[in-house]
Amino acid sequence: MVRDRIVVRAMKTVAVLMALYHLAFVSKLFTRLGFYSLQISIHTRVSLTFMLIFVFLAFPARKGTARRGLPWYDVLFIFMGIAGAGYYFFFHDLAVQHYTMAITTSYELVLMIALLITLLEAGRRVIGLPMPIIVTFFLAYAFFSESFPGFLQATSPSFNLIVQTIYLSPQGIFGMPMQVASTILMMFIIFSAILTHTGAGRFFINLSLSLFGFTRGGPAKAAIIGSAAMATISGTTSGNVAATGSVTIPLMKGTGYRPHFAGAVEAVASKGGQVTPPVMGVVAFIMAEFLGITYLEVCIAAAVPAILYFLSVFTQVDLEAARLGLRGLSRGELPPFRKTMTEGWHYLLPIVMLVTLIVILKYSVALAGFYAVVFLFLVSMVKRESRLSLTKLVMACSDFARLVVIAGVACALAGPILASLDVTGLGVKIATELVLFAGGNKFLLLGLAAVACFIFGMGMTSIGVYLVLVALIAPALMQTGVDPIAAHLFVIYWGNVSLITPPVAIGAYVAAGIAGADPMKTGWQACRLGIVSFVVPFIFAYNPALLLIGSPGEIALAVTTAIIGILSLAAGVEGWTLSAANWLERPLLIIGGIVLLIPGSSTDLFGFGMIGLAMFSTLRRSQRSRRR
Repeated sequence: MVRDRIVVRAMKTVAVLMALYHLAFVSKLFTRLGFYSLQISIHTRVSLTFMLIFVFLAFPARKGTARRGLPWYDVLFIFMGIAGAGYYFFFHDLAVQHYTMAITTSYELVLMIALLITLLEAGRRVIGLPMPIIVTFFLAYAFFSESFPGFLQATSPSFNLIVQTIYLSPQGIFGMPMQVASTILMMFIIFSAILTHTGAGRFFINLSLSLFGFTRGGPAKAAIIGSAAMATISGTTSGNVAATGSVTIPLMKGTGYRPHFAGAVEAVASKGGQVTPPVMGVVAFIMAEFLGITYLEVCIAAAVPAILYFLSVFTQVDLEAARLGLRGLSRGELPPFRKTMTEGWHYLLPIVMLVTLIVILKYSVALAGFYAVVFLFLVSMVKRESRLSLTKLVMACSDFARLVVIAGVACALAGPILASLDVTGLGVKIATELVLFAGGNKFLLLGLAAVACFIFGMGMTSIGVYLVLVALIAPALMQTGVDPIAAHLFVIYWGNVSLITPPVAIGAYVAAGIAGADPMKTGWQACRLGIVSFVVPFIFAYNPALLLIGSPGEIALAVTTAIIGILSLAAGVEGWTLSAANWLERPLLIIGGIVLLIPGSSTDLFGFGMIGLAMFSTLRRSQRSRRR
């Protein structure tokens, strides 16, 4: 018991120190104090060292087992992580000299292997097996590429080049993904953790209920808005389902929604937060760095697809309520809007400040995140309910550390993948082979890419799957003329569909557990609710006007027809318009909606015609019913 308490205290201490260190670095406190040598190359090593120490203190080797002291092998992993990541910090001048002169020593090779083993084990514990397996494959390929068959065969680079690229250079483990994780992601995850512990989650749910709870199927609509708002900040679907679903799912079931439908709504809403600006589950910041554009440009491009996604879910929820004859909650059962805003208005101020600093005042994203964290801390003191005690702050730091190691370890593991693709040229080969296999057919290539994204995305976090797919799949899409930002959004949309799609469907299965529903039934229902995830990426890959790229006329036409198409598609999937759709109307609505999403005057006319026929049939049936 004493050993357990020591480990818990050590874990909390590391979490607090990690948060304080990153806040100090981003605010340039070390520079002001005279630590001019603390460059980003050193900072990423210090950041990863903190993460690895926390992983082996907080995450036992077997998931689901309670921590019992600190096993000898976890102590060994901690020392291996400190040695491997800390080498550049403790022997900075020597490491820089070796990198500059392209010299690699035997002990640097040993330190790299020690760090890689530690990283792979950390990844297994916090992310799961898929990403460590993928990284292991690419590491093996880097060392033994000349032994691989077919188009994979290549001249193996020298050990010296591999160690230089993966370990000492700014392109490997400590490359761009890790640099983003150790600055921007740190600030936003600290912000998210503190915001959660101030009680903001309950405020967003109550605000959504006060706005939509009285409408038909209101609790489900409130769940969509509240869960999406929290998920876009937290960056984790299953974690958000567990946190907000415990409130929203019982509300939906109490209103009359079936358990599997209530669970599916929560899963789809939380999953949608991963592709919804302004944060997009923190993927937006990494995407901006890869594309070489501003964070604001990523948010603008991702806005319309996210709106179409939630419009579809909203419509299906509303039509399901109509089909079941459900009503909203009475005003007496709902939190009053005025009271909700009076009690929680201060939660909105840090978010407004964050957007203002980035969009209007053009602050760097990391520095804006730092000021938002400080402002959030001050604002939380306004109300007693949101005030952060020392205990709450320590808990917030612990939650921050648990979230940040998921993102940080994924970013560190992406480094060897990117380095392997670089030194072997495999990235170019995969893109070329995909294009050749598709025979230049863009639709076939998109289909192959979608299948690959779905498979790679199984069991992986949003950041992990994006980092893998952006290196493997996005270049092939861009070779066939897909706009770069459309290619990046395509892979993140399709990489995330496994969160709600059986057989994996982690988000849906967590929601099913809370709802007391059949997991597979919940997963398939989530697929129906999230159908836009499967369709819209193909549309914006063909027509970037949906990403607000193009002339004002093209954008206006694409967005208008897309909205009508989504409403029709949702009605067809749900099987309800003014009344239950029959065997003829339902396929007309689905086909018409999908066709209307495809750009072009002929497809628009055909889509409107199909939808018109379905609505004409519905009106005729309604008239006959009224006469009877």
